[in-house]
Amino acid sequence: MNIFKSTVFSILCALISIGAEAQWEEVAPFNFPGRHHPVTFSIDGYGYLMTGTASNGLRVRDMHRYDPVADRWEEIESFPGEARSFSYAVVEDKKAYIGFGFSAGGFLLNDLWSFDPSTGDWERLADCPCPARTHPAFLALNGKLYVAAGGASANLNDFWEYDIATDTWRELPDFPSTTRHHPYHFTLHDKVYVGLGHGSQTINGEIIYRDFYAFDPTEEAWERIADIPGQGRVAGTQFSHNNKGYVLSGDGEDHWTIETGEFWQYDPDTDSWEQLPPHPGNSLWAPGSFVIDDTAYFMGGYHNNFASYPTDVWAFDLSTLSTSTEDVATESDLQVFPNPANDVITVSMQNMGTGSSDLTITNINGQVIHHIEQYDFSPIPLDQMPAGTYILSLTHQKLRHHTTFIKL
Repeated sequence: MNIFKSTVFSILCALISIGAEAQWEEVAPFNFPGRHHPVTFSIDGYGYLMTGTASNGLRVRDMHRYDPVADRWEEIESFPGEARSFSYAVVEDKKAYIGFGFSAGGFLLNDLWSFDPSTGDWERLADCPCPARTHPAFLALNGKLYVAAGGASANLNDFWEYDIATDTWRELPDFPSTTRHHPYHFTLHDKVYVGLGHGSQTINGEIIYRDFYAFDPTEEAWERIADIPGQGRVAGTQFSHNNKGYVLSGDGEDHWTIETGEFWQYDPDTDSWEQLPPHPGNSLWAPGSFVIDDTAYFMGGYHNNFASYPTDVWAFDLSTLSTSTEDVATESDLQVFPNPANDVITVSMQNMGTGSSDLTITNINGQVIHHIEQYDFSPIPLDQMPAGTYILSLTHQKLRHHTTFIKL
């Protein structure tokens, strides 16, 4: 192995933390119509999905609960407020808080509701004195709710705090970057994070963004964190777990389907992003997600390529993600030749055994260039790839192997 290639592989091993068992598994599908922009959350071992735009094109009020032990969905009492889509929910102290969006009657919303699953009771809270809006960032932290950006007659970048104890709102320093709607957002440690999304003006020629920011409520100040690798994105889903933030699926910089359902993890301690196994199939526009125990569930959304509303549901065991390199196979297990290559590469791996494989090629920025499910070790053409260094990952028998190659 030459020095350059050895250096690239060393960097790869230092960054990879995908565990040996990390994969997506299908669970019980919807027994109700598919939809985009569902409101999703989890409390006390159950997942909830409600509202959104259903496959008949109508904004709805229905509500469903998922039991992971029984692997079963059941319909429960509908949301008592306006039927809506483009809304969000957060959970604080075992209650869910739902608000904002676009009503079935065609008007923007700035209302706020709480839901107590232990009693099934809903309560309408104080409306936000801010402009009504669709799909803002919506977060919860230490007894407060936070609302940032979103879409109205124009995109917004204002930022508001709701105090649960006093049922009151106040305005905070604006989100520090370009106005935008449908950003991604999560809460880690004692900060809230907002970024990506769709703007109405450009930064460096881009209108769908890669930038991300953290807000410290103690200092009431924003700071920019590391941009997400690869392309910008909008209208996906997100969650946090064990002080890591996760960004999943959505549209790419052309506001259209990405080749794979990209899945990224953010570590605030190192201010770095890491790519994880994508959900099956192409990316989806406006899906939902929730986490129960250590498992993330992904569902809903709209498939731009097929004009369809998927009803399948996928689960990913987050506990299988390792923080060390011990689960990474050595480069000698997986080989690419010729290397460097011009037009085509051939892949081989020692001690293959039986079973199918999943192959992904990414560039050194983490952007997925090529993905093949059930890869049969056929030669891979490179004619559409620019010159550069690439990372080839092969998942076989639940083990993930990695190597690098150079396209001339």
